Amino acid sequence: MTVIGSILHGAYGDLYEQAICLKHYTSLHPEVELKLFAATQTRLESFRALDLSFASVFDLWTEIEKHDDIDSFYQFQVDDGELNRDVLSKLPKGILAKFDRMNSNLPWIYLRENSLIPTPSCFQVTLSDSGLRRLATIANDNGILPDLRCKPTICFLWRYRRSGGAISSFGQRSRERAVRSYSALFRRIIAEFNCHILVCGMKIVTNDSNREVTDNKYPSFGLDLPLERATYLKGLSWPIELEIASRATVC
Repeated sequence: MTVIGSILHGAYGDLYEQAICLKHYTSLHPEVELKLFAATQTRLESFRALDLSFASVFDLWTEIEKHDDIDSFYQFQVDDGELNRDVLSKLPKGILAKFDRMNSNLPWIYLRENSLIPTPSCFQVTLSDSGLRRLATIANDNGILPDLRCKPTICFLWRYRRSGGAISSFGQRSRERAVRSYSALFRRIIAEFNCHILVCGMKIVTNDSNREVTDNKYPSFGLDLPLERATYLKGLSWPIELEIASRATVC
């Protein structure tokens, strides 16, 4: 048995893609025991809501030194600046030597090359037992039913690039224009199809208690929609709210 380590890092979506790739990787290599680590405590706590049983370990990166049986690391985005600054630079040289710095595995390329888009059900990363138990609670805290299929529901993800961020905001229309445009669109859809709008990534007041969980990304404003026809997810749990969003009629 070969023991392979990997560190899940980056934005929530990055971790999710990496996890899908690693689940597929372990299925191709039954002789491998995978040990997973999270780059931050917030990501660790959040992703414990997912079924990561394809790995024998899921712990914080600070525990890596305790696992001296790791032969090598199969690492995604090993050149990422945040990963190097916050994690790799703090590991002993002996452990760093187990990372392949010549080949930067990229999850989106792995997904494409292995025909994992769309992801077959056997490789999807679903909720763990504890995540399923929390689903009803998180749904209730968001003011919605866990099963949205009882009525037409459209899930909308607000995504707006901040000027000067890691990804260029060039060509992006103003926030005010985007809000007006989406609001007009959804008002028309509500009138025509008598549906409910589930909004992710908006109308959240960021404070010290949720700053890390929400990555300090969500704006406090929302869309101009009838209150009874719109629900804003609160960013309480990325994996569980992803599950809720996937149950909408349309995402």
